[in-house]
Amino acid sequence: MKKINTLSRLVIRIGKDTLSFSVIDNDSENQIILEPYVVRSGISMAANLREAFTKSDLLMAGYEKVHAIVDSPVVLIPTAELNEGRKNEDDSDDENGDEGVASLLTDTYNHTISDAKNHVVLSHELPELGATALFSINKDLKLVVDDHFSDVRISPLMSSVWRYLYHRDFQSAARKLFVYRHEGMTDIFAYDHGRFKFANSYRTRTAADTAYFILAVWNQLGLDSKRDEIHLAGFDAEKDDLRTELSRFVETVVAINPSAEFNRAPITRIKGLPFDMMTLFVKK
Repeated sequence: MKKINTLSRLVIRIGKDTLSFSVIDNDSENQIILEPYVVRSGISMAANLREAFTKSDLLMAGYEKVHAIVDSPVVLIPTAELNEGRKNEDDSDDENGDEGVASLLTDTYNHTISDAKNHVVLSHELPELGATALFSINKDLKLVVDDHFSDVRISPLMSSVWRYLYHRDFQSAARKLFVYRHEGMTDIFAYDHGRFKFANSYRTRTAADTAYFILAVWNQLGLDSKRDEIHLAGFDAEKDDLRTELSRFVETVVAINPSAEFNRAPITRIKGLPFDMMTLFVKK
């Protein structure tokens, strides 16, 4: 492997059953180096990552800074509401103010996501959206990351997608329902006056399943079939079937083409690169 700049920040994408490593490299053909890693199903993701440090060129290169992107359930709360909760903790007689805030976040998350056992609950602020995302990472997995890097950032997988499509929402006056498909999950979200109006995730298997949830949210939000729009990202094999199904009920269904969306940026030529990684690396 050619000599690379290890002062850059390495990106580790941790999916439900997938793992990859990447870093910006302006000298390479596609401007990033990407290493997909074959996950062994018989062991935990933490064990897979630990093993990867003995096999991956990027992981063995000596990076000190890392950005771990984690695909885990997310709870979105208004940042103003969170700050009020923090203020109340600070104003209380509790001497362990930081611990009190951490407990507040964990309790809020676990109350909503009931199966978050053996996980650490983290928060990720989305300033332009006025929201904070609570998400989780397996304790053992976080320990592996912390043990190998001195400068660690961790964020939910959807954060770069939310930020990017937030800007797309302003391209026309039509209200938009955004849908992102990745690894068996369908994320559906919408904005209103620069804030989240709706955001949820669904596990779907077929185009018909996906269309059902999209149209259920569409009706819940009271969107107009003539004036408003559905924007699809991350769909590959089922894209045409889904557009056909949705077009029976909604006049404007837009399938986002990464090459056109990102002005034919070299990164869009990388086969299998998820849309969430493109939105992370290609800046507005």
